[in-house]
Amino acid sequence: MRSKLTLIISAILLFIFFSIAFVSCNERIDAGYEGILVKLYGTDKGVQDVSLVTGRVWYNPFTENVYEFPTYVQTINYTAFTVN
Repeated sequence: MRSKLTLIISAILLFIFFSIAFVSCNERIDAGYEGILVKLYGTDKGVQDVSLVTGRVWYNPFTENVYEFPTYVQTINYTAFTVN
């Protein structure tokens, strides 16, 4: 009975651990934005050559970061004015 309880508790703890890992290891890049993968450690640290596209991106949060920036352009038309 005790080993069965230990097995159930272990399974629950593993499920919780993998659920947290699953949620924290991805980032959603929205439309109109682009993500850049930056490695924080190792010999090839820094910005990687390949730009990430929109959608879900998987990465290791302990050694990598994903930065999201807009790729769209906003313009505004100002009315004419004079300076005295």
